[in-house]
Amino acid sequence: MWTLDEDIKPKSGGSSNAQFFQDLADEGITHPSGKPVAPDTIENRPDVQRHLIPIWAAFWFLSPSRSSGMGIGGIPLAEILAYCAWKEVGPPDWRDHLVSCVRAMDVAYLNHHHEKTERESKR
Repeated sequence: MWTLDEDIKPKSGGSSNAQFFQDLADEGITHPSGKPVAPDTIENRPDVQRHLIPIWAAFWFLSPSRSSGMGIGGIPLAEILAYCAWKEVGPPDWRDHLVSCVRAMDVAYLNHHHEKTERESKR
């Protein structure tokens, strides 16, 4: 059964990914490009409500399943439902909520992508 904690538990050693990258930056470890490993945005990242983290994780997990061709398409509903089955999301109202949220996030993502592409094409 899908639970909140399985998608947000810290990685190895009990520290979060953000803390891992911050530790690298504190040690002076940089990317080969010379840029810090931890972007400044880690310090200024928004606080995400804990109950929304699994939905965010589902959205980014499903994002590569988009169709592409003349441009990117939306995440297919069948892929979202397969994710729900794989993660055993239940009861049905949780599944409906996850589907609704992922689809709403997908619309916002596609709108942002199309606006960005349009701006770049005008340059």
